[in-house]
Amino acid sequence: MTTIKGSFYTDREMRYDIRKITKARLVKGWSQTSIARKVGLDPSTISSIETGKFQGSPETIRKLADVLGLSMEDLIIDEVSQ
Repeated sequence: MTTIKGSFYTDREMRYDIRKITKARLVKGWSQTSIARKVGLDPSTISSIETGKFQGSPETIRKLADVLGLSMEDLIIDEVSQ
C-alpha cells in the first residue's frame, strides 16, 4: 500500500521527499513541461506529483530522480529528523 501526505511519498518501506524533486528541477531551470518531456509524462502529472495530488509510482519517482541527477536515497526522508 502506498500513501501520500502533502509533499511526502510513502511506499511500504520508504518515505520520499517530493519537495527535493521540485527543488532540483527549479535549480536546473526546468519547467514542469520540460521535465515531463524528458521522462515521457504529461506536464499535468508532474504538477500533480509535486503538489501531492498524485503519488506517482516508484518507477515514476525513479525516472524523475534519474533525470535530475538524484538517487532514490537522496529522496529518502530520515525518520529521526521528521
